[in-house]
Amino acid sequence: MAVERRTQTLKSVLHGARNPRRRLNRRPADDQLFIPDMHDPSLIFMAVAILLMSSMDAAFTLKLLSLGGEELNLAMKVLLDTDTRSFLLVKYLMTAIGATFLVVCARVKLAGLIPVRRILESICAIYACLMIYEVYLLVAVVTDTSL
Repeated sequence: MAVERRTQTLKSVLHGARNPRRRLNRRPADDQLFIPDMHDPSLIFMAVAILLMSSMDAAFTLKLLSLGGEELNLAMKVLLDTDTRSFLLVKYLMTAIGATFLVVCARVKLAGLIPVRRILESICAIYACLMIYEVYLLVAVVTDTSL
């Protein structure tokens, strides 16, 4: 009996993870459906930057709340009212799952128009602006209380 070459085993998955080969699709018609097994390093960098900024956002949020601030995101406010650990866990997991999904689908075009890579870049830029704003708020609160 012949061995089926297309079956996946744990050994083949681990080998493919350590030795990725496919970076581009074979046919241009497959652009929307193709998911490479090796991603552009800039995508990974953006995903890690988003995760780090999300963690910083959580820390800044908790600090601002301790200084008398108010959470404006209703979903996060419910989690904060429930438990701080739940807030941190849900925020990190939602960000990690979302960033991973966007990296995997980076070559796909949303509604056939916008490359998902641009969405990932936009989220990274928005988080950077949010970090600047939160640092501004922290500095403003600290300078007001020291007077």
